[in-house]
Amino acid sequence: METKKAAVFLSLFCLLGCACDGAKINTPRVLLPWFEDLYVSFTFEIIEGGCYTWSLSRDDIIDLEPLYDDAIGHCSRAARVSVSKSCVPPGSVIILAEEVNSGEVKH
Repeated sequence: METKKAAVFLSLFCLLGCACDGAKINTPRVLLPWFEDLYVSFTFEIIEGGCYTWSLSRDDIIDLEPLYDDAIGHCSRAARVSVSKSCVPPGSVIILAEEVNSGEVKH
């Protein structure tokens, strides 16, 4: 495997919540490539509003950056994820979005 041109694909599993009429994450599953010299990111968004906090199951594989809607950094409807530069092996990560007011979790 060539170090500069090889891509290790990571599976990000964001399964939609059970409620059909509730808020949803824009993309349920994403594969991000890993390159030694290239930064790759993807933005997850909650469709239909709300105020969310974001977390993930493996912070050694993915870097997560909430994108805040308000000035005090409290409410977020989107989060940018990117492959951690310290990560080489493939792996799976679960991204969680918890609605601040109701406690409902999207994963």
